[in-house]
Amino acid sequence: MLRVAFVMLAACELVPAPKQQPAPVVPLAAEPAPADATELVPPTAQTCEEIGKHVAAVMIAAAKDPAVLSILEQERDATAKKTAENCTAQKWTKAKLECYAQARAPADVKACDQRFPSA
Repeated sequence: MLRVAFVMLAACELVPAPKQQPAPVVPLAAEPAPADATELVPPTAQTCEEIGKHVAAVMIAAAKDPAVLSILEQERDATAKKTAENCTAQKWTKAKLECYAQARAPADVKACDQRFPSA
């Protein structure tokens, strides 16, 4: 009988303890991700320069009055530069860049200005 008890006791000690499961990971509260995460990437200087040139070209192409056309042509570089500076400084979003890139008339540029007001 002692032998049976000793064998049973020895058998109990040979069974490994059950592995403990790690505690579940609870995510930290975070701000919701934007619909388009690529919007967080600031535009490059080259992209902003291209948008600036495009906006200036749109304004010039729409000018019907020769006097206005002359002024816009003289101000082409200044308009492009100012637009590029705003784009870079304000870190325009992808949606804002696309809006200005798709503009085909001064009304489109104004619509972008209203849709995406400066900070």
